[in-house]
Amino acid sequence: MNIEEFSKAIGVSPTTVSHAFSGRGNLSKATRERVLLKSRELGYVPNSNARRLAKGKSNLVTLSWLTSAIGEHSFVMEAIYSLISPFREREYDLVLDIVPDSPRQRSMMIERARSQAEDALIMYDGDWLPTDFLAELALPAHPVINMGMNTLAAIPNTASVKWSSSNQVGQLVDYLLEMGHTRFGVISQYERDQGSLDLVNIVRSRGINLGDTSVIFAGEHPADGDAAMDTLMSLPNPPTAVLTRTDVLAMGAIKAAHRRGLRVPDDVSVSGQDDLPLASALYPPITTIRIDLPEVAKAVAAAAFRLMSDPASEPQSIISECKLIIRDSTGQAPGLENA
Repeated sequence: MNIEEFSKAIGVSPTTVSHAFSGRGNLSKATRERVLLKSRELGYVPNSNARRLAKGKSNLVTLSWLTSAIGEHSFVMEAIYSLISPFREREYDLVLDIVPDSPRQRSMMIERARSQAEDALIMYDGDWLPTDFLAELALPAHPVINMGMNTLAAIPNTASVKWSSSNQVGQLVDYLLEMGHTRFGVISQYERDQGSLDLVNIVRSRGINLGDTSVIFAGEHPADGDAAMDTLMSLPNPPTAVLTRTDVLAMGAIKAAHRRGLRVPDDVSVSGQDDLPLASALYPPITTIRIDLPEVAKAVAAAAFRLMSDPASEPQSIISECKLIIRDSTGQAPGLENA
């Protein structure tokens, strides 16, 4: 049953039916309730695709994460959950594009942009993509919003929402120095990851002698943090403070410390980044750097709707500050507890 057949069956216009389901228009409460009641009785369900075509909008926003391993990234999953609500409030659905980068994938992304199959594209850390490709994606009817630790080039019809944890990493290092730590280790993800490079550089900027053997670019899984911690603790003079790039790596590092009979933080302090829900639930709760993902998501949605309503607006970069959260996984350096 289509909308014309349903409206004729209950004696109202198709416009009245449309307004009853959308909540728009000047329908009385009684009329709206009658239409919805009749729809249940007759089994009528609005055709959402037809409604979208009529408006010239898909009401779809795509989040593109160019890797097939998205389910293994706890932080990214939290980011996705945060994005759903601000778009759902405006009757937009979030679509996930979870396909590894390839020429075919890029071609399909451009095709979706040109055909208006989606109204906007959100990219997670897409700043590494070629500028000419991003310019093909970013159209007046198809803005591109990047979220992550970096910003896009100043391309029309784009915006960037980034978070910066540099200040908080500095605060964390200063706190550990105040706690008497002099031997530091770093467990990062990959050398190409900007956050990992920033972590190493900030520690060294405090005058800390951070040798190459004290920096491990481990990966992104708990097992990677576990293996890296084993390596650090096997050094002739192992670190008493280990900073990890993510809470997930910190979880693996703490597991390795416990397996070796080391107490966290009495024998070694461990910190993470991201403030995942599990970070405060583990023993000991992990000292971390919180990224306010709900606020980031709101900023991403606001940027998307601004560009959709005003394509001529200038490219914009929005920065969300992070927060250092001190918990029980960090403390005084060994030997200083009673000092």
